[in-house]
Amino acid sequence: MVLPNGDTLPWSIDRHPTNPVHSHGTILLGIVAALPGNDIGVRGVLDLSSENPEGGGGDGNIDGGRRFRFMHTRALKDDRTASQSQMIDAVNQCVEYGNADVIIVAMGCVDCPSDAVRDFFQRAYDDAGVLVVGAAGNQGYEGEGDDGQRYMYPASYPGVISVAAVDEEGRRTDGSNANDAVELAAHGDDVLSTFVSPQGELGYARMKGTSAATAYVGAAAALLWSYHPTCTNVQ
Repeated sequence: MVLPNGDTLPWSIDRHPTNPVHSHGTILLGIVAALPGNDIGVRGVLDLSSENPEGGGGDGNIDGGRRFRFMHTRALKDDRTASQSQMIDAVNQCVEYGNADVIIVAMGCVDCPSDAVRDFFQRAYDDAGVLVVGAAGNQGYEGEGDDGQRYMYPASYPGVISVAAVDEEGRRTDGSNANDAVELAAHGDDVLSTFVSPQGELGYARMKGTSAATAYVGAAAALLWSYHPTCTNVQ
């Protein structure tokens, strides 16, 4: 995937780079690993640039450690809907083809638990050693009373870390769910990141919600893991 400053991520898959539905993923990838250097944009959590003394000269290494690789899969159709089997297929590509350590799932359905889907994510956690981070959901925006008690899946499964969104003061954003399945919260209010317009033009846009927060948590987990490569997802 090409970022607005003209640099590219070390490795990625983007099936529909100019589809407006895909801008959601582009924003999240910018939060994770946007490269600096054009004086107008943003710097991702995983700073792989040559400006970073620990960034390995832009080759994706930190302190000579593991190389970061990025895989961007898509489950949503053009109408922004997806079946649970499509979501599983997208995640499974990261597990089987991408050999992922950390997977960010910034989508889901509300109050729709499934034993089969729960078991899939539990196997990814237990057997494949993957750390899956999921968005807790933004149902407060939908007139549900903003009590934050609705459950988004897969985030609310035991094998997934559910992430809520907070503002710069550490307060829950007005749309973020905050139920007893939530384990962590991160910045998810007015977040600036990379963007692809419906016309395929590269630029920047702002996002609010638990998807952005999930990207921060997933990137932070990958960064921490890179310094402690012998640790497991359980740790």
